[in-house]
Amino acid sequence: MAEADRISVACSPALQLESLPAIKFDEGRLAEHRIVGLNRGDSRTRPFNLLRTKLAQLLQGPSPRLIGVTSATPAAGKSFISVNLALSLAKVAEGPVILVDLDLRRGSVAAELGLEPVRDVRTFLLGEAALQDIGMRIEGLPLFILPTNAAAQESAELLAGERFIHLGQALRAQPANTVVLFDLPPVFANDDALLSVERLDGYILVVDSTETSKAHVVDAMSMLAPTPCIGTILNRYKGPMFDKFGYGSDVYGKYYG
Repeated sequence: MAEADRISVACSPALQLESLPAIKFDEGRLAEHRIVGLNRGDSRTRPFNLLRTKLAQLLQGPSPRLIGVTSATPAAGKSFISVNLALSLAKVAEGPVILVDLDLRRGSVAAELGLEPVRDVRTFLLGEAALQDIGMRIEGLPLFILPTNAAAQESAELLAGERFIHLGQALRAQPANTVVLFDLPPVFANDDALLSVERLDGYILVVDSTETSKAHVVDAMSMLAPTPCIGTILNRYKGPMFDKFGYGSDVYGKYYG
């Protein structure tokens, strides 16, 4: 009977956000990893604040929206953007913000935030943990993390299985003003991103200005179709935006200081 009860609990897609264990951030750790989304006095937060407002406008609707953040190739900064955008959203959100690390092979959200999960998204998808057992609530914010520990193991069958459907159902059962961000693997790394976006409402494509080519962008969007791309983010851009009137300049720092 105990074994049957354990299996029943593990298969339950329910997720009670306010019952998740509370975690407090190590501010030093955040600074070390350039996580600036919570720091109102840091000029680097302004692009994320502009982005969160535009995203919030796009995501208005009668139910939670599930949005992926991906890139064509590795090392484009998608996890950096996912984390900072989630933090920026959580500062002003009217409802919950949920960040799900769905990069099952190279998950980095937990490491970036200084979290040490025992159970994670992979263990849920494997049927070894209930969804309620893997989440974390960030103290003082309406921000919730479903982390993944990096594991060089097969992942496609997990994303094609019923438990990934259960995950989506649990997230869509949250309040209508919930925003859910998924940190996805790069499109060309394997087929994980393709399998994931099939069940999402849209995705954001992070473009590395130093490495990503036009062909990369076109091919990635073609592979992810018909799921809509709701926007692109040009990362590591050092053109006119960063002149004396750019978003990263001292002119704005003095204005807001």
